[in-house]
Amino acid sequence: MKIQLYFVVVFAFFTSLQASFRLYFDTQVLISFYYESLCRDCHVFIENQLKPIVLNLGSLVIVDLIVYGNAMMNQSNNEIICQHGPPECTGNLYQACFIENNNILQSLDFIMCMSKQKNPKNTDSAAQICATEMKVNWHSLYTCAKGIKGKNIIARNRKDTESLNPPHKHVPWITVYFFIVFILLKHY
Repeated sequence: MKIQLYFVVVFAFFTSLQASFRLYFDTQVLISFYYESLCRDCHVFIENQLKPIVLNLGSLVIVDLIVYGNAMMNQSNNEIICQHGPPECTGNLYQACFIENNNILQSLDFIMCMSKQKNPKNTDSAAQICATEMKVNWHSLYTCAKGIKGKNIIARNRKDTESLNPPHKHVPWITVYFFIVFILLKHY
């Protein structure tokens, strides 16, 4: 009730300014999608829910893909342990590097391509096949995934995942934020 009343007051204020100002507003939705590279439920959600949302809503939706999922940091040696084993950690690195350098639809296609390979747990091979099919520079992707840049992206994803409030309980995990942007332009 308090939020609704506040919105009405703000809307009334902006409406009263219309005589001398032009009011424009735009709404965008931010969807943060937390997932793992070898999680079947995540792939089903991407294919049946997330990609159709992106295709149908276009610029109204901003999607942030955060590949880390239920991985954990081993405090004794500072290595990441992934729920589905080392191949998932490698797949997470490839996907994180791909996402960093490509748009959302390309990223979703790459994730789904990797998941549909004959042996998706061979993440090195799956990533190379998909990069080649999508005409992405394999050497750059490989260098990122095997180097410090990939580790830094995963560290950021880990931080984002661990800072969720409330904490995630499973993957896929989705957060949704709505933004309303008001723009006032002086009317001449």
